[in-house]
Amino acid sequence: MATRTEVRQTLAAGTFALISASHGDENDVRDTALLAGILTGWNHTIIKAIGKWEGTEEESFFVVGISEERTLTLGRLFAQQAVIYGNRLIFDHGGYVTGDLSAIEYVDPAVTDNCTVIDCSDGTLAFRIPFADA
Repeated sequence: MATRTEVRQTLAAGTFALISASHGDENDVRDTALLAGILTGWNHTIIKAIGKWEGTEEESFFVVGISEERTLTLGRLFAQQAVIYGNRLIFDHGGYVTGDLSAIEYVDPAVTDNCTVIDCSDGTLAFRIPFADA
């Protein structure tokens, strides 16, 4: 399990992806387990995360060192509307918006909307990446 400092360093470097398999239905548990299995099989460092957006929460993974190609492949495989790869929010239609990783906002983990929450070995870290026009 990573520390908050290690996660912050990875965020600043842009060497990560945030990926989910959730759709808010009865298949979420199965699909999330399948995604975890694929990522583990590819020997990526994965950290469980909770994505909070517009009143919903979904189990996600903070993946260190994954390629953009693999990130997009998993997004398509699990029919995600968007994935985050480094400083880009990439949509399923191929477009993207760019975020400013130097302006990441670290927020109170109790925030209920529009953030990612990661339980680290030394406490909880919650953050928002400011994306243009997202």
